[in-house]
Amino acid sequence: LNCRDISERKAFEEQLTHQAFHDPVTNLANRALFAERVRHAVARSRREDAGLAVIFMDLDDFKTINDSLGHAAGDEVLMEVAKRLATSIRSSDTAARFGGDEFAVLLEDIESAQEAADTAERILESLTAPLRLDQKELVVRSSLGISVVEGDVAADADELIRNADAAMYIAKRDGKGGYRLF
Repeated sequence: LNCRDISERKAFEEQLTHQAFHDPVTNLANRALFAERVRHAVARSRREDAGLAVIFMDLDDFKTINDSLGHAAGDEVLMEVAKRLATSIRSSDTAARFGGDEFAVLLEDIESAQEAADTAERILESLTAPLRLDQKELVVRSSLGISVVEGDVAADADELIRNADAAMYIAKRDGKGGYRLF
């Protein structure tokens, strides 16, 4: 009886930990887990002189989907975007949902800014296929910002995320559906 109590409790604790660090809609990492992974990656990149990048992504005109089709449809779109995002990156990369229609990706061990740009292209490409929702087809567009650490450039995790966010706003301003490098 005691063994069973402990295993149930352990499973419950693991479930709570998972919920604390993952987005309930997409099951991707959440902002807290993502920031922690970026902090670790920055420390590792300093030690090992490895490149890394953060891609910040915001869906274009997502509010229109929620307003016209409802939040359930909006959640379906977010789940589909999360799936497409996951297939556009390497298994060693981290994809996260920051909330609303904001996503982020951590790319570790990259050789150059071009590698991050190629990943951004793959993400944008994955979104071009129309999404079926009930009897409607939607094309979801996104704006991306990329922040890269190469060589021994001193950057902290928060600054990397802020820079990627700033670059994403420039991409939106410049006409949506593209990416900008910070």
